[in-house]
Amino acid sequence: LESATILLEQGSTQQALLSVEFSGETGHGLGPTREFYSLACQELQKAELGIWRHSTDDPLYILFPKYLKNDDKKKKLKYFRLMGRLIGKSFLDGRLLDLPFSVTLCKLLLDEPVNLDDVIHIDEVLGRSLVYLLQLCLKYESLCAQQNEGVVDVQDSLEEVSAEVSGMCLYFTVPGDADRKLIVDGENIQVTAERLREYLDLVAQKLLVDDVLSQVCEIKDGIDEIFHVSSLQVFSAVELQQMISLADSVKWDKETIENNVICKYGYEVSDEVIQNLLSVLASFDQEQRKNFLLFITGTPRLPVGGWENLSPKLTIVKKSCDNEIIDKVLPTCSTCQVYLKLPQYSSKEILKEKLVYAITNGQNYFALD
Repeated sequence: LESATILLEQGSTQQALLSVEFSGETGHGLGPTREFYSLACQELQKAELGIWRHSTDDPLYILFPKYLKNDDKKKKLKYFRLMGRLIGKSFLDGRLLDLPFSVTLCKLLLDEPVNLDDVIHIDEVLGRSLVYLLQLCLKYESLCAQQNEGVVDVQDSLEEVSAEVSGMCLYFTVPGDADRKLIVDGENIQVTAERLREYLDLVAQKLLVDDVLSQVCEIKDGIDEIFHVSSLQVFSAVELQQMISLADSVKWDKETIENNVICKYGYEVSDEVIQNLLSVLASFDQEQRKNFLLFITGTPRLPVGGWENLSPKLTIVKKSCDNEIIDKVLPTCSTCQVYLKLPQYSSKEILKEKLVYAITNGQNYFALD
């Protein structure tokens, strides 16, 4: 991250394409540059940075800033400025990122309004609890309106809702952090049904706006160093999220892949080894897909639009080797050209074994082959 910070600080005022080479490696060009963006994204997601609400162990892991305490806030805000520069430069140069931003964070970057419904996108458990409280609030408000209109048999229902809210022992503090008050002396003021709407509005404002305002501003300022951040407002929050995040909905079936690969120098798409390869690729789980794309392109995701928009197209060529050792040789790649150099393995099982080994263990190094 230190190298990325220096590199993007120097390059933020330049319109030239960013090209990266790694010290001690002979590889150069598009592959290492893509890998630079991928590695920077991986580092910025790490839980030990202490800047995200969730641990990376969370199966629903998405990126949304956490509240930063004043003692280390200045240091951690630098990561968000770097993030903004990374996003800006990647958009300008046409590079892919894998930053799984919450759609709520994307809304804030686009100056779109957020509300209580957005909490579920940053914390599912808390979001569901707040939605339930909102339902109680709406029920109470409806009962109050009926009572004001002269309906006489709602008093028992009003008392039931009031008792349920009181029984939750909620106070005007941030959920999960009783030391942070939503109002003056909030730790001593219990939430009642009458003030439930006020409490929910304060929680949404605190979690979605006040706690993350500085972080969002740093991301926007970092983007603004590369191009006007207001330019992003042509996109919706969902579109922006898709542009910077790995899309789970990309078509990844054998037919789609077959229609978007090129076979050269000894192979045709009808060859048995190519059909075996396509079947193996189609069977990959999400993690294997990411590893394959990182191995072959330098980035763990396909562009928006999927295989159809991958440029250059995946090209598969025959890797020449003696027949007696062919099943012992690993496939290699040329990341800059998106070339897969594939031996003519004797079976699909051996092909899968060697390919999975290569994409799992052949990361983070660039040579001339």
